[in-house]
Amino acid sequence: MPNAYITSSDTLISLSLCIRGVAACFATHMRLVSQRDKVPQNINIFPLYSNGTPMMQRLTLIRRKDRYMTHYAKLFLDLLFRYFSDVEHIRLEHAV
Repeated sequence: MPNAYITSSDTLISLSLCIRGVAACFATHMRLVSQRDKVPQNINIFPLYSNGTPMMQRLTLIRRKDRYMTHYAKLFLDLLFRYFSDVEHIRLEHAV
């Protein structure tokens, strides 16, 4: 097994190498969901644990509650919350 290392801040690059079977990588759940139709079944996908708990990447939306929100902004927030609720419930873990 070769000892080659690559570091990239673009997770799509590392995930595409992993999907081709030439590398291992770390990827967020959201990135895996967006690429799930391209991930072959012979790739192991599993969560990382630290001190017995899964490692999570938090996504935070900050807004001022005392400001007026347009109808379009409310629709956007509703779509955003529904999308991430759906993504959160998609299970991708599998081992070959």
